[in-house]
Amino acid sequence: MSAFMLTTVKIKDPKKFQEYLGKVQKLSANYGAQLLAKGKTVRLITEGECEHDITIVVNFPDINSIDSLFESEEYRDLIPLREEGATIVMTSHQMLE
Repeated sequence: MSAFMLTTVKIKDPKKFQEYLGKVQKLSANYGAQLLAKGKTVRLITEGECEHDITIVVNFPDINSIDSLFESEEYRDLIPLREEGATIVMTSHQMLE
């Protein structure tokens, strides 16, 4: 059953974030990832606070594909670049029938 990953991004260093993004997109393609949406935060609609600049939605074949990507040695090598470039919160979601 397909799954998706929701990512919120607060950019710290635009150059490093773009470098990370390019590398992670290339790597994630090996796990069946398909970018569904990437958008800039425009405004907060409900009460609360919005701490991010960008939201990204990526589709995967299944939850195991997401887990395999983020448990891979290749991804672990990207973590320092990710942390230098942005504060990123990623969550995985199983599609409902």
